[in-house]
Amino acid sequence: MPTAKQNFLERLFIIEKTLSTPNIRDGLPTQTEHNNIARLLRNGLAVVGFVALEDFIKNRTIEILNEIATSHIPFSNLTEDLRFYSIVDVLKSVMRIANFESNRIDKISFVQNETRIISSSLNPSYDLNKYTFGFSNSNINKDEIRKILKAFNISDSWNKQTALASIIGITSLPLENSFTNAASRRHQAAHDTSSTIPIGDLIQYINEAIAIALTFDALLSHSKTKLINDNTAFLSNTTIIDQNSITMSFIKKETNRWKYKRRGRLNAVKTETDKNNLLTTVVPISQANNECLIIYDESNKIINWYT
Repeated sequence: MPTAKQNFLERLFIIEKTLSTPNIRDGLPTQTEHNNIARLLRNGLAVVGFVALEDFIKNRTIEILNEIATSHIPFSNLTEDLRFYSIVDVLKSVMRIANFESNRIDKISFVQNETRIISSSLNPSYDLNKYTFGFSNSNINKDEIRKILKAFNISDSWNKQTALASIIGITSLPLENSFTNAASRRHQAAHDTSSTIPIGDLIQYINEAIAIALTFDALLSHSKTKLINDNTAFLSNTTIIDQNSITMSFIKKETNRWKYKRRGRLNAVKTETDKNNLLTTVVPISQANNECLIIYDESNKIINWYT
């Protein structure tokens, strides 16, 4: 089954390809029908693009929760926020989702199953409910992303995501503003049939969405690893988790060879003429070293990452 990241990148790159087609660009002012179609298509892409990012945030968080539950770390060794959100706060989301069931019998069955998962925290082997984060409202807002990362001892998360994106070189723009603007475009496109979304905003969003998703994943994954492997120090909250906590590495093409480099080092750790051969060798190494490995294409565009 595709991962949250694979689904996100596939959807985003399809949107990016669609943006290069003539159908979504305005023609002459006299081409009324074409321009109306182009406007409608751009509005649709604004909605789909934001939903892709929302789905990534929710599903990547679910993957992290599953990793924690299967790590055999005691439930009592989770952060207080994570324990509270997965036991108490999650009930709001469960009841909201239950209302989508078609009849009372299905509602009962749904709630029984979800509360069984919640109560599993009483056992040495437990699950964390998938509705813990991102399901209390119809759309994810910037505060929900802040809430998720705060539950993993990452404070001031939006500024840390922006700083990490700047280090990587994706964008130096405040990612909180990027997310807010994308959410606003999505709402406008979905609810105002006369709205016109500029194509430039959609092109820029591709880069911003990757920046938000990658930095969210990097910080969350790093914190998850600390929670599982260095629990005492993590729970004491004496270690600051920020952009400088992330060990960065890259695979880029330079002088006709693909190179695996680590941040802050001039020399490549390993080089290959074949990118796939390099990936096969390097990905396990980067994961063993808890690196965030970023993959670029020949045009120096980010096309993948591993955390």
